[in-house]
Amino acid sequence: MKLLPAEKQTEFAYQRAVKEIVSKNGWDLEALSHEAPTLVVFLRHFNCIYCRESLAELKRLRRPIEAEGVQIAAVHMGTDRQAEELLSFFDLSDIESFSDPERRLYNAFGLERTTLGQLLGPASWLGMVRAGIRSRSLPGKRLKGIVGDVLQMPGVFLLSEGRIVGDFKPPRVDKQPEYLELAAMEC
Repeated sequence: MKLLPAEKQTEFAYQRAVKEIVSKNGWDLEALSHEAPTLVVFLRHFNCIYCRESLAELKRLRRPIEAEGVQIAAVHMGTDRQAEELLSFFDLSDIESFSDPERRLYNAFGLERTTLGQLLGPASWLGMVRAGIRSRSLPGKRLKGIVGDVLQMPGVFLLSEGRIVGDFKPPRVDKQPEYLELAAMEC
């Protein structure tokens, strides 16, 4: 059996993952991105303060993002029920969400894992304070335990017609994208 070069293997993994992993409503990312450009937000874990900051920002920017003709989708490692519970805190329970506990989509989109040293560094602590303020930390609104992978890096991608037309892969977990800039990209 002849092995494919690494680039072809990555492309093949991407093509399979975006078609095989389906949302709570039966959509796959390939089909969803053919309906409308789709801002795909990859979450780390459900008790992640940075993910909550991202969701609070998406709630705030949802109308301008959708005014660009772009829909929002979330990828997570929890169950559909757990995701719906978290997304409802931010009035986002109606967006498409994709449960990916094996992290196939994360890998297909090239999202790596961070190190414990980077996660616990001084910049990360400052980011936690900022994220707590911006997300208002939702006192009393926590899921039990860690749902996901604390070392998984997040990311945001704009998909159109099955292709990645824009992305944000942060160098650290505390960095946030410019959601409106991504949503306004030419598709």
